[in-house]
Amino acid sequence: ALLGRGLGRAENAIDPTAAVDEISVYVDKKAGPRMAAYRALALALAHQSLQNFDLAKKSLVEASEGKGPTEPRFLARVAFAHFLAGNLAEAARARAGITWYGKDKAEDDPKVLLVDTGLLLASGLPQRALDVGGKLDGVPALLLRAQSYLDLGKAKEALEAAEAAAKLA
Repeated sequence: ALLGRGLGRAENAIDPTAAVDEISVYVDKKAGPRMAAYRALALALAHQSLQNFDLAKKSLVEASEGKGPTEPRFLARVAFAHFLAGNLAEAARARAGITWYGKDKAEDDPKVLLVDTGLLLASGLPQRALDVGGKLDGVPALLLRAQSYLDLGKAKEALEAAEAAAKLA
């Protein structure tokens, strides 16, 4: 529960200092590979928000290595953390590891779509980024939408998306 709350705080940049304190003090480092990977991911996101980039990078490497989870939701968060850090190759590599099983189309996981949107935007495809992530909610999605609109030369729409992100934040 503490790790989930810390990850939520870190992901949404809501009091990242409290997230780091809580995770560092109360979540055991030797709780097993799955929990260690989630702990490292939460710390990476929190340190990224605090602009402590050395610790963010170290924690992200810990989350990416080893025998951590391989489910899509974890890998999407790792990919997004790499994207936020500007490691586009690592973000694409983590995204490539996401697989869905089943007969039908994979579910549209918002974190996976967010990563896809960011990678499309970084690849110079702002219209495709809008097509993929145009309906996503949240501050990161709105900021990516604003950047896409800027790349398309649509200043009015970019301003609206940025103002919506600021209001939501």
